[in-house]
Amino acid sequence: METVTLKNNTLPSPQSTKGSGPKTTKKQSTNCKIPLKIYHQNIRGLRYKTSELIGHIHPVLPQLLCFTEHHMHREELQLVTINKYKLAANFCRTTYAKGGVCMYVHKGLDIISIDIENYCKEKDFEACAIKLNLNSTYICIITIYRAPSRNFNLFINKLDTILRKLHNPALDFIICGDINIDYLKNTERKKIN
Repeated sequence: METVTLKNNTLPSPQSTKGSGPKTTKKQSTNCKIPLKIYHQNIRGLRYKTSELIGHIHPVLPQLLCFTEHHMHREELQLVTINKYKLAANFCRTTYAKGGVCMYVHKGLDIISIDIENYCKEKDFEACAIKLNLNSTYICIITIYRAPSRNFNLFINKLDTILRKLHNPALDFIICGDINIDYLKNTERKKIN
């Protein structure tokens, strides 16, 4: 579990924060009553897994659910409901099967979807983003996916372009996803110059 610090924020909580739960990212400060919890999962097909998913993350429901490889078309994804959450952003493949990324947010959160679909390329760089407002502190959350053995340099260039376009000194960033880099192998891909 990673912990990073935010300045003076309070979040709505889907429920009590007691108990142990899934891998999440917490952002909190001493003034924050409830930590920001983000759950990422390479779901490898979301269609029939929502009940199982809730079972895995209960009782500590995060405020954001970020999924890679949801394997659905846009019309199908719009029909998937997860109790207490709404679909906030997504990217769906149109040429190839499977893949895709999406984010569900707790219904009480103040968010804006950010359209970054023009930067996406199926298999090489799949991404979606939202901007979250926490008591006048803004956080951009990006969910990304790169298929194994795809163009790594294109992936890095597209991520760099998006970060440069969205950069604002008043905006914090959280990036989650599956980029398919084997960190156990000694390779140049583990470091970015």
